[in-house]
Amino acid sequence: MAAATIALMCFISGCTAEKSDNVLSDDPYCRENIEYYSKSALFGSGRSQDIDVALQYIYQSETIAEKYGSDFQISSDQIICVKSEGETLFLSSICSGNAEYEINLYDDIWYRLTLSKNYFGKWKVDTCEEFNPN
Repeated sequence: MAAATIALMCFISGCTAEKSDNVLSDDPYCRENIEYYSKSALFGSGRSQDIDVALQYIYQSETIAEKYGSDFQISSDQIICVKSEGETLFLSSICSGNAEYEINLYDDIWYRLTLSKNYFGKWKVDTCEEFNPN
């Protein structure tokens, strides 16, 4: 019975019972952590994974990499959540929502991303634009 309960919890939460040998950074928004999280089959389907999808987009953008390189890191103090709202049905992965984030790469280099998710889909970036807040 206990094994069935654990298996059900892993299925619902998307977690596995195995521990990883990878040591992740304490910063959940760093490039390495986002890359690690994105390898999960359920990445982007959870209620609060909008920020992870937004950061994955920024980190993997060829346009941004061409302009600013591919070694920059984003930390929590560089992220402004303008909006993150949604509705959940039964499980946290069965949700819909809309989100908007502003991410500061460098002093005056900002990106505004809008995201959306339908009930049975994953978060997706609808728009990404560079802007100057001044």
